[in-house]
Amino acid sequence: MPRLAENEAILLQVNELLMEAVASNLRIAPASVWLLDNFYKIEEQIRMAKRHLPKGYSKELPHMLRGPLAGYPRIYDIAKEL
Repeated sequence: MPRLAENEAILLQVNELLMEAVASNLRIAPASVWLLDNFYKIEEQIRMAKRHLPKGYSKELPHMLRGPLAGYPRIYDIAKEL
C-alpha cells in the first residue's frame, strides 16, 4: 500500500515538526494540539492497516471514473463529502 506509506511518512514529519515547535515554546493551533495528543491512535490505525489489509486491497476497491478524484477509490469521494 504505497499511499499508506506516503501518508505515514508525511504524518511522522508533521508530528516531529509540531513536537519541535512545542519544545521551542511556540504557540500551535488547537488542531495541532489534538494531533499531538492523539498521534498514538493514528499510529495504531496505520499498524493495523499494514497488518490486516492485503497488499493489493486498494486496487480491489471500486474507483472513480471521472472528476477530480478519477482513478482514486470511490470511498475517497464519500469521505470527502463528510
